[in-house]
Amino acid sequence: MSALGDTPEVAEIPSVSAIQIDPREAKRGQESDDEDAVAQIKALKKQRLQEMRQEKEQQDLERKQAPKKNTAVYISQLPADVTEEELVELFSKYGVIAEDLITGAKKVKLYREEHGLVKGDALIIYLKEESTDLAIALLHDTELRVNGSKIQIRKADFSHKPAQAVEKEAKRSYDADEKKLIQKRLQKLKNKVEDWEGDDAYAKSREEWQRVVVLENVFDMGELERDPELASELEEDMREGCGSVGKITNVVLYNQEPRGVVKVTFTNRRDAEKCVARMNGRSFDGKRLVAYVYSGQQFKRSG
Repeated sequence: MSALGDTPEVAEIPSVSAIQIDPREAKRGQESDDEDAVAQIKALKKQRLQEMRQEKEQQDLERKQAPKKNTAVYISQLPADVTEEELVELFSKYGVIAEDLITGAKKVKLYREEHGLVKGDALIIYLKEESTDLAIALLHDTELRVNGSKIQIRKADFSHKPAQAVEKEAKRSYDADEKKLIQKRLQKLKNKVEDWEGDDAYAKSREEWQRVVVLENVFDMGELERDPELASELEEDMREGCGSVGKITNVVLYNQEPRGVVKVTFTNRRDAEKCVARMNGRSFDGKRLVAYVYSGQQFKRSG
């Protein structure tokens, strides 16, 4: 026992450097940590692969269930001397026309009789469905040529085509050279779409639409039912009344529209704007007209 006032004895604590560690134990501990890390990485990879498979399966299912886009338009009442080149020039204004991936030919088909004479109808396939809507909105019931007959346009109907034929076309096989050619053509078409959209496709459509005036309250359905000749008379009245503003290329009366719609197309935007200013609110046959610039909406018409 130490005397009062003496410093008590304290057990000596060895320094860290003095502690001896068995290298084999350290190695086993490190290997255990590495194995755990590898196992965790493998588990994460497995989980991610499973998630990717599930995502792909879901995407495939949604793709199968989604309604197929219709990118084709059917044109009728074409003149007997119309050419594919003429159709390509006109319809290319509203979108990129699809091409055969082997030959590069535009997918424009003029239907012909056995002896090669044009029947008067055609099929055009675009790359994008939006192009069909635009072409129908701006070209349906318009003159292909000045003072010519009016062409009719609608979305093509392939429901009559046998499913086996469609499946056979989809499963067509290509050799190595053809596959290389297809890749080049696909890239070329992709560039065309990007160029067309790069010019702002919506702006293009708006520019076309700004030449078109919609007039409402021109008629009511009962009037047309009572007088079968009234529709053509009203079209002529609108042509004459709006024609004082500027040159008109087309007038269409939509006889299935309860709002009494007539669409008037001018050669330029300024004349269309003048027409709206003059006709909006104007009295016509006891009705007050509503006039505005067309914005792409679809109107109903029969006959």
